Amino acid sequence: MTVPLVWLIGTNVVSEMMRTRPEPRVVRFLDSIADEGIGLASVSVWEVPNGIGHLAPGRCRRNLVARLHDLLDEFFEGRTVDWTLAADSGTLDRPF
Repeated sequence: MTVPLVWLIGTNVVSEMMRTRPEPRVVRFLDSIADEGIGLASVSVWEVPNGIGHLAPGRCRRNLVARLHDLLDEFFEGRTVDWTLAADSGTLDRPF
């Protein structure tokens, strides 16, 4: 990641941006923070396609996959943050 990470975008924001007409407040917010350094949690890169995979095959599913790829390419290329339990184990009160 070349820009420092200031904001970590979650699955709900990615899903909203994939809508045909995303909520204008979400769009404005993302526009306002775009230069500050946004990243995407790697789990979101799994969650969104996993949700899409539950849809019946067809045009809607293909369109969502295409929108996801466009969104990842346009906004999050090189900005996906990996997370593992080992990376955060120092903050856990109990092991899993």
